[in-house]
Amino acid sequence: MKKVLSIFLITLITFSLFTIGGCGKKQNDVIKIGAILPLTGPASDIGEWQKRGIMTAEKEIKEMGGINGKKVEIIYEDSKGQPKEAISTFNKLVEVEKAKVIISSLSSVSNAIIPLTVKAEVPTMLIAVSYPGITKKSEWVFRDHPGSDDEALAMAHFMYHYSKINNIVVIYCNDDFGIGGYEAFERTFEDFGGNIIWAEAYELNEMDFRSIITKVRSFDPEGVYVIGYVKASVILVKQLREMGYKKFLAAPMAMSIPTFIQLAGGALEGAYFTSTKFDARSDDMITKRFSERFRSMFDSEPNVFSALSYDGLMMIAEVIKNKGHNKNKIKEGILELDNFSGVMGNLSVTENRNIKFPLRIVRLENGKLTSVE
Repeated sequence: MKKVLSIFLITLITFSLFTIGGCGKKQNDVIKIGAILPLTGPASDIGEWQKRGIMTAEKEIKEMGGINGKKVEIIYEDSKGQPKEAISTFNKLVEVEKAKVIISSLSSVSNAIIPLTVKAEVPTMLIAVSYPGITKKSEWVFRDHPGSDDEALAMAHFMYHYSKINNIVVIYCNDDFGIGGYEAFERTFEDFGGNIIWAEAYELNEMDFRSIITKVRSFDPEGVYVIGYVKASVILVKQLREMGYKKFLAAPMAMSIPTFIQLAGGALEGAYFTSTKFDARSDDMITKRFSERFRSMFDSEPNVFSALSYDGLMMIAEVIKNKGHNKNKIKEGILELDNFSGVMGNLSVTENRNIKFPLRIVRLENGKLTSVE
């Protein structure tokens, strides 16, 4: 009986060691990257475009044999656009999934997880995050998106110097994105000599803007700047037009996605937006390859949010390829990125961990965005 028991224990220990060793080896062959996106909730349209961009990059990396022979696994988590939800998903990705890098979308969500990036020492790439100075809050955070300061400067300059708009009303969403965007624009526009007659915040789930619009009409401004990135922002514009406002209308890049233009039903026609120089129909080899792959996967045209997300993952992959998947090495590698060839152009990271993008102003004409500067 003792002999049988001894053989059983030896067999069990051997099997356990083999299994643990095998799992460890299997885990070491996989590089996990977490993506916290707004897949449901008010910003789900942006989140879905971002996911498609990441999936396009993920497929390309897979076809190249992974990174240094290791498989890349993207773990998607839904923040629902809620900071509290993002905190729990971040902890899950880091503590349970052992993700080496995190991709985070939206200003309010990213602001909430920044303290966690410091504690966990996890490199985090921010996409669709415009909040001014956000990368200064953590040495582990990098931004792959134009900041509010950049958009504010471009739009304020266009309004005051190009369109000769002096007196405007600003209506902005009541969260980190909207407040940060408004404050940046206010500083810049007034520095140029412009005058903000009135400004008002709105909630992300608001549907009835008649009282705000009545106030706007009473001021009779030369222009209205609507800062937002959710369906409520588009409904605001629709009601603004329906209640008779026909003058100059401007909005940030986030409101120029095809889903919102379609939802607006013509209300955004003639509106001005800040935009990057990304062109899905460009003859540039990298952009052409990305756009063709994207169309074949999703039967739709990629937009700037898909392009930024694609570049974000491809930059991470390049760094891991050159530096390895140690978290400190990844952080160091991202900061050293210089002239990375992406669909958004040749990208470099500044000392403040931002990627700088040249911006332009576009106008919606006959349902298409056309450059005016």
